[in-house]
Amino acid sequence: MRGALRLLRVRRAAGGRPRLGLEEAPGGNLVDLNAAEPELPRSMREFLEIGPRGLALAQRALESGQHRVSRETVQLLAPVGDPEKVICVGLNYHDHCQEQAVKVPKEPLIFSKFPSAITGPFDDIVYPQDTSVGSLVPTPIAPMEWPPSPPSVSTGAGLGGGVGCCHWEEGATH
Repeated sequence: MRGALRLLRVRRAAGGRPRLGLEEAPGGNLVDLNAAEPELPRSMREFLEIGPRGLALAQRALESGQHRVSRETVQLLAPVGDPEKVICVGLNYHDHCQEQAVKVPKEPLIFSKFPSAITGPFDDIVYPQDTSVGSLVPTPIAPMEWPPSPPSVSTGAGLGGGVGCCHWEEGATH
């Protein structure tokens, strides 16, 4: 493979189940991977789990020149719609710490979110009417090197919007 494959999850404008897509060029048309290779899963997580074989099938679909879909006819979905875990790092930008009027932490502020918090890049964010904050105290685990060494293999990345309890991060009380 020459360059990186830009994998997407999409839904056709007419609806239906999510499908895997491959972007031909930034902002360009997509290859419908599930139409090109029906044996591929529709879940990005499952696709990544099959490893090099899935990537080879995606490359073959790209090179076939078939099963092209106009970007305007699909809705972009969250890259991974069925994660087992969502682990987040808070206060990881200097500017964010300044906005919150807090010191840059010496160690990462790790927290989790429920998988149901995942939304697509253009989906509305639904705020709950009533919220409360809870915490879990985990059992001790082995210390982690900070800053962490970069992994030798990366399957991808997603962005998380800062929708949360900023008033809690700022130290305000109810």
